[in-house]
Amino acid sequence: MGHSKILSGWGRYPRVHTSLGRQGIDEGHGQVIHRGLGRSYGDQAVCEGGTTLDNRFENRLIAWEGNTVVAQSGLSLQELLALAHPRGYTVPVCPGTQYVTLGGCLANNVHGKGHHRDGSFIDSVLWFDLHTAGGETLRCSKEVNSDLYWANAGGAGLLGYIGQMALRLAPIKQPLLRTTTYAAPHLEALMGLLDTKGMEHHYSVGWINTAKKGYPGVLTCGEWATANPGSLPISPSMPVKFSSISVPFAPPFNVINPVSLAVLNGFISRSMKQKSGIQQPGKFFFPLDGILHWNRAYGPHGLLQFQCVLPMHRGVEHTQLLLKAITLSGCLPFLNVIKRFGPSTGRFLSFPMEGYTIALDFPVNRSSIALCKHLSTLARKLGGRVYLAKDAVMTPDQLAPMYPELDAWKGIKRQMDPSGKFASAMSRRLKID
Repeated sequence: MGHSKILSGWGRYPRVHTSLGRQGIDEGHGQVIHRGLGRSYGDQAVCEGGTTLDNRFENRLIAWEGNTVVAQSGLSLQELLALAHPRGYTVPVCPGTQYVTLGGCLANNVHGKGHHRDGSFIDSVLWFDLHTAGGETLRCSKEVNSDLYWANAGGAGLLGYIGQMALRLAPIKQPLLRTTTYAAPHLEALMGLLDTKGMEHHYSVGWINTAKKGYPGVLTCGEWATANPGSLPISPSMPVKFSSISVPFAPPFNVINPVSLAVLNGFISRSMKQKSGIQQPGKFFFPLDGILHWNRAYGPHGLLQFQCVLPMHRGVEHTQLLLKAITLSGCLPFLNVIKRFGPSTGRFLSFPMEGYTIALDFPVNRSSIALCKHLSTLARKLGGRVYLAKDAVMTPDQLAPMYPELDAWKGIKRQMDPSGKFASAMSRRLKID
């Protein structure tokens, strides 16, 4: 069996006791959950009191034919993009970090800056193999075992072990992005840009300055370049080429305070306004990957990220309500990202739906925990939902109204895993194990 360890998600909160083992070796007979690169923020990929199985070594690329690859679920986006970009392909849907496994992308049905064009991760998955608690291996696709296909997209690894999968890649002319930025004097203008310029471009993401009245911001849009402008070299390492800046350890205090926040917001605002031009894909899609271990900067207690999606109807008004609740709380968010989702094919526990999604980071303390619970309730009342990959504090009564197919998903869980072999600290907290 594995060895005992205190483990957490990327937010470093909560920290739980688990036995850390390796997929294929240390399954044992108790409860397990599979873990890739540990970038889920909360308690999703840790099995408290059971075994957390490391999936990173199940990372073989099995086949590549045309625009389709077959790979094990432990293969990371970083590894796949380093192979795909020089060959004229990309992964259609990438989250905000490349340090995630394909299995993690599917288990959370991740979204990216191009959801209105490309949908979410499941829309690029042709099929995957599910290894069940009963020892079966089931091929799942839109045509075969379709309920399992959709239930695992956002199912947080609770229905079985996702093995190999077939993924459809998208062709690109050059591994370079042509970007354009638009400044917005207030939130209403920024969301108007999301609805116009953002929808016209393949990729778009907004940043909100929550430290200023009216919440001004910047929208950055991107398209794949059709020709190499000659100003940037093409190399296989381009998707993963970053500076070596790192936060070497967690300081004994939180460095996010009113003074540092004002300085950081000013720096981010100026730098984003200057981003029009040609960019390497890593810097456009994964800007935070340029600072290794950036999660440590929030101090010894870690960070909470709150991310919700709100419906299109009264979107500006409802987003303002969320931001005003944050301002009144006195909690200081650092990462303030807003995107526009298009129509979604996802079902069951899949997060994306048509509307506006906003993500904000807070240092962990009593006030921020209470705030995130309040924001979850507010998002539910406004017809929205919270992203389970980011959540660490939500309660079962908050979850159920957000996901109308939750009971149907639980029925599939009881059928596929009647003994509750696959469980996590999150599934116990939300009573979905």
